[in-house]
Amino acid sequence: PADLVRTQQEYSAALLKAAREWTAKNGLDGDKVITNGTTLDALLGIVMVGRIEASNPHRGFSGESAQVWGAYGLEGGASYGAKRGVGRDMPAVLLLIDNPKDPIKVVGGETLSRAPVVGDDIRAAVVSDGRRTFVIEGESLRALAASAERWRGAVNERARAGDMSEYSAYDRLQRRLSAEGVAKADYG
Repeated sequence: PADLVRTQQEYSAALLKAAREWTAKNGLDGDKVITNGTTLDALLGIVMVGRIEASNPHRGFSGESAQVWGAYGLEGGASYGAKRGVGRDMPAVLLLIDNPKDPIKVVGGETLSRAPVVGDDIRAAVVSDGRRTFVIEGESLRALAASAERWRGAVNERARAGDMSEYSAYDRLQRRLSAEGVAKADYG
């Protein structure tokens, strides 16, 4: 347990350091930016579908609501991302959410007023394994989401033409990410 706590603290400190630098450089207040903590596989799923989806689409199932979670400030998202990353033995992710043109709000303490969209609302993703940390800017996230959308379109076109091989590969990846929590970023 002491090793887990120390590792979580390393992840969280690395996420916070990079997020503080990024928000300062981009003129955002780290206490007011909305964050969401998750893992690298969930980030890939978010990019594949182009948005964060509710942790559970069925209201009331297992005590969860069909809402997307998040919180104001860097610490909450970094702490939860670190906890999830260490718990799942993978890099942690801190999503930085801000859209001045179409603001998202935190309502009821931890629920977002709407689902954040890649590139428009998710301004950056800080990724860390506790030692190596990097930031994926919103424009890069948007480009990745656009690429995933083109892939999905091409796969569907080929499937309609009778070639299911690429569709099967796409479907396997999507199912794998879904089993791991695709597009379901966790608590913020």
